[in-house]
Amino acid sequence: MKRKLAIGAITAMLGFSLVGGGTYAAFNDVESATGTYTAGELDLSVNPNIIFDIDKLVPGDHMLRDFKITNTGNVDIEKVLMHTDYTVTDKNGNPIDEDLGSQFKVRLLTSDLQPIITPFNSLTLSELKDLTESGNSPDITTYLERVWIFPLKPNLPINDDDHIVMEVKFINDKQKDTNSGLYLQNKYQGLNLNVQFNLEATQYPGQNR
Repeated sequence: MKRKLAIGAITAMLGFSLVGGGTYAAFNDVESATGTYTAGELDLSVNPNIIFDIDKLVPGDHMLRDFKITNTGNVDIEKVLMHTDYTVTDKNGNPIDEDLGSQFKVRLLTSDLQPIITPFNSLTLSELKDLTESGNSPDITTYLERVWIFPLKPNLPINDDDHIVMEVKFINDKQKDTNSGLYLQNKYQGLNLNVQFNLEATQYPGQNR
């Protein structure tokens, strides 16, 4: 009789346990959603790196140079901004405050044989440096075809390149000092102008993907 009671008790406990467990249990299924997000690579190469390396310049001298910019990244480039900076040194290499950059005018002539359209064209190095410092560096890929003919064409698509032709001219200012009769530009003789053009590629605005 005791054995039967014991078995009955165990059975009742197990039964209660199963009922209780069933009260809190529910069918369940867990799935995961994953994704890979890879940032695009914005990469611009310039060839050659050194464009102007000339000495013994005199007022009136002008130089035409061309260089190639290539989109070697995997996203289209909207703009290529040209930031201008320079320093002036004397014949011994010592920095001086004389603004020799005001005596050189820069013209961005063509990009892939198309005239470059920019309100900042034909400015002096000094003016271009001021634009850079104010955050308004010119875009050297804005040319006629992309402004009016094919306005939606990327400025510099993936694997594309542009050949840029640039002119730098030493301004021939014939103003003289009224007292001595000497040209005002005489004060620039023997000075060195170390110019650096930094090209910055920028992306198109983000879009719904």
